[in-house]
Order: sequence, then structure tokens, then C-alpha cells
Amino acid sequence: MDNKVKTKLKNLTGDQMFTLLAWIGVIATTAVVAALVFYFTHFSGELSNKQEDWGTFGDFLGGSLNPILSFLGLIALLLTIVLQNRELEATRQELARSAEAQINSEAALSQQSEILEQQRFESTFFQLVNLYNEIVKSMQVNHLSRSIEGRECFFILYSQRYVGSSGTTLDYVYDNFYREHRSEIGHYFRHVYQIINFIDKSNISNKKQYSNFIRAQLSDYELVLLFINGLSIHARDKMKPLIEKYELFEHLSIDLFEFGVERAKEYEISAFGKSSDIENIRKLFV
Repeated sequence: MDNKVKTKLKNLTGDQMFTLLAWIGVIATTAVVAALVFYFTHFSGELSNKQEDWGTFGDFLGGSLNPILSFLGLIALLLTIVLQNRELEATRQELARSAEAQINSEAALSQQSEILEQQRFESTFFQLVNLYNEIVKSMQVNHLSRSIEGRECFFILYSQRYVGSSGTTLDYVYDNFYREHRSEIGHYFRHVYQIINFIDKSNISNKKQYSNFIRAQLSDYELVLLFINGLSIHARDKMKPLIEKYELFEHLSIDLFEFGVERAKEYEISAFGKSSDIENIRKLFV
């Protein structure tokens, strides 16, 4: 029975509750009027000046109306409590929905911020890549009475100029080579460093994807010159750690190590990633 009453009260609408409260007010008013009518009908006469008569009148009204009004008041109180609880529950639900909406909004804003950050990064990144390609295209080396342009310059610079240089040590050879061809390769090395450093300093999560993209752009002899440059005083402090972190020599063939295969040990083995020559390279670290 109690559960049925609770269910009925729970299913009452706000309008229905207000209607019930109005009816309780009407019944209470009717009871008071009926008691007065009954009293004056049966005990008619002029208003008394005696205190005991008014006491009797009060006892009559109290005895007649108190049980009825108390019962109606209790019902009204219960209905009011139910109505307040429902309003509080509705408020809690609304607050919960608002909190959930706020969380969803923050998540959407965070996602949107990440997308915008990714878009800004990619815009700058591909501008740097385009500039890199322009630098490579604009490279020019004079060789055998003709002008060599573009990526072929790296083959000429390494095989004809660097390998043909002389000196007491490889570092000395490269230092002379760098000073002689600085105008041709200095800008190139600085720009490659700026691209990798830009990836490394960014807030994106998939940095390796973009470093792999740059790595795929590098020709064999670009990698060879980057290898030697990375060990030189010009790049060992800044570029070399990035080479090792982003595995830039994964596609560098050990067959091109004419400059001294033992120098591979000066790099962390991580620089070679998953190179097809990795087993031969590992033997150098034993």
C-alpha cells in the first residue's frame, strides 16, 4: 500500500499537486464555515459578554475543527514536501546535465584547440618543406666546365670534393671541405636543422610521422653529408642529438661509408633506426 501511494505521489504532475492543495484549502474553509453555521444555528442568540461563553465557543470550534484541520494540514505538508523534493531532484538533474554539457564543451574546445594547433603546425611545416625543396633546387656546383644543379650537387660535393680532400684527420678534412663549400651547403644544413628542431619543439603528438616525412626526402648523398656534418663542430651539439632521436639515418647505406665506417660508433645506435644494415652496424658497437 505504501509503495502504491509513493508511486502515485511520484507520478503526480505539478498542476495536479497544486490542485490537491487548493482542494485541501477549500475543504478546510468549508469545515470552518460549516462549524460556524452549525454553532450559530443551534446556539443562536446575541453575542455574549461573558468569558465562559467565549470559552465554550472556542472549545466547540477547537474540538470540532482541530482534528480535521490537523489532518488536512498534514496532507498539505506531505504534498509540499513531495513537491519540494521533486523540484530539488529536477534541479539536481539540471545541474548534472549542465555539468555534463560543460565537460563536453571543454572536451570539444580542447579537441578544437588540438586541431587548430595541428593545422598551424602543418601550415608552418609544409612551408619549411617547400623552402627546403627550393633550397635543393637552387643549389649549383661547377664541375668539369659545366654547372650541376639540384640534388646531383650532393653527389659531386661528396664524391668529387670531400673524398678528394686531404688532411691528417677526417675532422680536419671535413673542416676544410666545409669552409670551401660553405656558401653551397651551409644554408642547406641550417635549414634541415630548423625543420627537425621545429618538429621537436612543437606540441603535436605524432612528431615521428613528420620526421619520417623529412627523412624520406633526403637522398643518399644528402644523408652521407649530414652524417659527416653531424659529427663536426658545426652540428654535434644541436643536430646530432636530433639525428639520434628521430632515426634520420635509417636509410643510410653502410656501403657509402667511404669516410670511415668506424665513425658510425660516434652516433647512438638509435640514429640508424630499423636500417636494413642494422646487423652490420650493430657489430661496430660490440
